[in-house]
Amino acid sequence: MDASIVLALMILSHVITDFVLQTDTIACGKINNFKIMGKHVLHYFFTNIIFVSPYLSFGNGLWCIIIALTIAHWMIDITKVEYDKKSKNNGFEYFSLDQLVHLCLICLSYPLIKNIELNIVATDVVTFFSTHYPILNLLTKQTIFIYILILASYIFNFKGATFITKKVLDKYLHLKDKVNSNDPRKELVKQVIERYEFCKSDLNKENAKLEISINEKYDNMDITSDELKSLTEVDDAKKNAGEAIGNLERLIILTLVLQSNYAAIGLVIAAKTVARYKKLEEKNFAEYYLIGTFTSLIIAVLLGEAILALKSI
Repeated sequence: MDASIVLALMILSHVITDFVLQTDTIACGKINNFKIMGKHVLHYFFTNIIFVSPYLSFGNGLWCIIIALTIAHWMIDITKVEYDKKSKNNGFEYFSLDQLVHLCLICLSYPLIKNIELNIVATDVVTFFSTHYPILNLLTKQTIFIYILILASYIFNFKGATFITKKVLDKYLHLKDKVNSNDPRKELVKQVIERYEFCKSDLNKENAKLEISINEKYDNMDITSDELKSLTEVDDAKKNAGEAIGNLERLIILTLVLQSNYAAIGLVIAAKTVARYKKLEEKNFAEYYLIGTFTSLIIAVLLGEAILALKSI
């Protein structure tokens, strides 16, 4: 069972590295900056070292496994970067494949660590705490394994699931654009946001600036820079609110699935729908809303069911 805990810790390390420590700056910068890519790889290496340190010793070869996984992580990320440079269709399919390969490599290391045990220092620490805090003896290795996976799932549920949902919705932006087509200024805001995203992903500029000179580019437009800035801030605020709602929705659904309380999931969806009831009368918005909601729901349910399946083994 110790080997399963080590695998769970390595999965947690991967999730933290890719979805917590990897900021937008690192994600964009590693595309054409070797130093930023190296920083990301070092994050992966040291995060693993920290989490599996109770099992590290010079006799079990875990050091070699972590080094091998770090090199593999680096090679996979380089492959993804090269793909991103050549392909304009960087959707959730490739993202899912990328994550699946990472997880498969971690799981494939199981035969090499199946007989692993706590090192001497960790054993003494566990003995000390179990002696002075008897309640900790109620924690079995199976329980610790499941708790680690639950923690990894909750972290992924915020960052990774948000990314997947956005990638799915990107394919249906035309529905959202039709809803907002009545406001002529929306197109200008869209141009600003597109320019901002272009600056972030510009492969020809190693130190591309993320700010946009609104005054220089839109002096001749029939809108002031202050109005444009206000519109952009409102649009960003709506996106942030929508992202927060999605995160909370998946948080509640994942918790309900882990408790096998499936009936209450309907109440969560109903509460979200009531808040958008009037806008659902618009067909395009309703379709866009349902795509995002169902994607978010599927991710949370699949994560919960995967943990329940592992728990029953």
